[in-house]
Amino acid sequence: MTDRYVRFVVGDIGGTKEVVPVARAMGQKGWLIRIAADPEGKGKGRLSTEILPGILDDDASPRDPDDLYGIVIGTSATAVKSQIEWTVFGKTHGIPVVWIEDMYGTASRPAVMGVDPDRLFVMDYVAYEVARAARKETVIHVFGKPSMAATLEKLERRDEIRRRIRKSLELRNVDSRDRALLVTYWSGGEDPRRVEGQLRAVTQLTGAGGRKMRIAIRLHPKIGDENRKALIGIAKVGQNWLAPSESVVAADADELAIASDLNIADWGGAQGLVSVLADISTVITLFPDDSLKRKSVFPPAGLPPLVVCGAAFGVTSPASLFERVEEVFSSRSGPLPHVEPPLSLRPLLQKDAAERIGAEIAHLLRNPPRSAG
Repeated sequence: MTDRYVRFVVGDIGGTKEVVPVARAMGQKGWLIRIAADPEGKGKGRLSTEILPGILDDDASPRDPDDLYGIVIGTSATAVKSQIEWTVFGKTHGIPVVWIEDMYGTASRPAVMGVDPDRLFVMDYVAYEVARAARKETVIHVFGKPSMAATLEKLERRDEIRRRIRKSLELRNVDSRDRALLVTYWSGGEDPRRVEGQLRAVTQLTGAGGRKMRIAIRLHPKIGDENRKALIGIAKVGQNWLAPSESVVAADADELAIASDLNIADWGGAQGLVSVLADISTVITLFPDDSLKRKSVFPPAGLPPLVVCGAAFGVTSPASLFERVEEVFSSRSGPLPHVEPPLSLRPLLQKDAAERIGAEIAHLLRNPPRSAG
């Protein structure tokens, strides 16, 4: 290798979690790595917790076209400035541009539809259909989800995790109608008013299905401190509630999802996916109504992929949330049996996604498409 390098670009936390393992895999194969973080995104804070495989540059602006082998970008739902700038820069200078999508539809958000990568890596066949509907000419690969490797290891310890966390919350993990159930709510991060509407509905769930329950609240890290404080107040933290500051709630997100009896997640978040893979009943919130936004991401009907493929329930109002939760809990007395996820989600079960994506990118950079030089 020469002093030329591969530029990795991050914006939001989700995209950052996907590209860092790929950067690490390529760095281990001898590629020189440099990283740029969108100043408007939360990804830079995430990078501070990682052992990075390369240099993190203070300046995120595009530069050094002659020194670049290629540009690898983690897609973002909100912090898209650097994603767009580096894509335009790469296409202008004939440098291969790769996007790695973190969640369904992120690469198809209206804000980024004016630019197109040379390659787009998506996590499963559901994500492929969403991306293909929006990007008819883009080369799209289904290669799994790099950040899922750590989650899959936890899923192998599902029973141990459930016993440990439920014991810490004094919740029995036995097959009994009178045992208290753990419900976890996972907010989105783009609109605090939306979170408020969902929280007000979640506060009404206690006793649904005639079951005792503890309700844990996980607020998205994009929600600022002022809004966070107000939302926690709405949540009526008390005897049956677990605040975001509780040690178990604030700790490992995957483990909390695995230990829950039901996960309620906004459609834009990632924990609904973890819940599905852990065989936990999963409800996706579609209210307050934002159907126009959802249709722009998931045309034509605007339904999230986990709902479309039947892996999760979609609810469109507080009333339908209560009805769905009551239906789930009135018929369940114990933990769910193990059920294989739908075939469309199976690529998510591959632990070596980062290594395989890294190898595919390396092949592309050694054999760039004609449009990229």
